[in-house]
Amino acid sequence: HNPIAEDEIFCDFSEPPEYKTSPNSLKIVSVSRLDLDTKDFHSLLRAFSKFKAKKNEAKLFIIGDGPDKEKIANIIRDLKLEESVLLLGARQNPYPYIKYADLFIHSSFSEAMGRTIVEAMALGCPVVAFDCPVGPRELIGENENGLLVPMGNPTAMAEAMHRLLEDGKLRKRIVENGLKKAKEYLLSTNIRKREELFKELIGRRFQNNEL
Repeated sequence: HNPIAEDEIFCDFSEPPEYKTSPNSLKIVSVSRLDLDTKDFHSLLRAFSKFKAKKNEAKLFIIGDGPDKEKIANIIRDLKLEESVLLLGARQNPYPYIKYADLFIHSSFSEAMGRTIVEAMALGCPVVAFDCPVGPRELIGENENGLLVPMGNPTAMAEAMHRLLEDGKLRKRIVENGLKKAKEYLLSTNIRKREELFKELIGRRFQNNEL
């Protein structure tokens, strides 16, 4: 896994202008390529629709671009979510959106690592993700540093989103454990581990020479 550089994600944290228009709204964010072959937007948007039925003030901000932008926009229209789901396109600095969000949701069919999950954890944003075979499952311990839900199950995702917003103790634990987990993937942590390993190897070499 490629380590994540802190100066990339801990950069400009001024609140995004889109957020300032609705200060009382619950802010859900997803950072994803708009590709229906690799991302389950059908289930994600149905989950948000179910969630919004109980939390009417919720808004979903989707950051990213890709070949299926129009198809995803059509799904949004079919579900009558045009007022609640914003396709923001690609953002050079998506991190303030994550930092100020109430929840981060992730909907991959498959994932090499789940870098955006680590970034959300590092920024203190609790994560709900579909349990795809690689990536989320490696990063998220159930009820520890995020919530995993069965793939293709919008009802389960909507329920997990509610849990994280209603259960303060669970949310606090997940955020705190997420921050700890994210540290394992930061560049500074990787550099320090390599330095320690290097010192250990040099120390062994000197010991062997003395013998």
